[in-house]
Amino acid sequence: MRGRASSLLLVVGLAVLGARPSHALVWPDVAERVELDLHSPDAGTRKAAARALGQLGPTRGGPLALEALGDADDDVKLAAADAAIRLRASGATDAVAAWLNAQDA
Repeated sequence: MRGRASSLLLVVGLAVLGARPSHALVWPDVAERVELDLHSPDAGTRKAAARALGQLGPTRGGPLALEALGDADDDVKLAAADAAIRLRASGATDAVAAWLNAQDA
């Protein structure tokens, strides 16, 4: 669990520093694939999709990042939190703040 705590600190640190991504042109089929992969039964596929959210831009990626913050897998949640920070997705802080009261560190 120590690695996850470090990851959470990294995500919070990036938020404090105000990390800004650069958004390149993304084909619509890429966004659709990422959205489909976020609903995959395979946690690895969902994690990869959450990592790709940042390249979708705030309009498409932001809401998907918020949705992925509720994933059952912690690694997917952390990847989604990173994307939410980079995309400046409103509502992400409230979703992540609930993690601070979680039973499992």
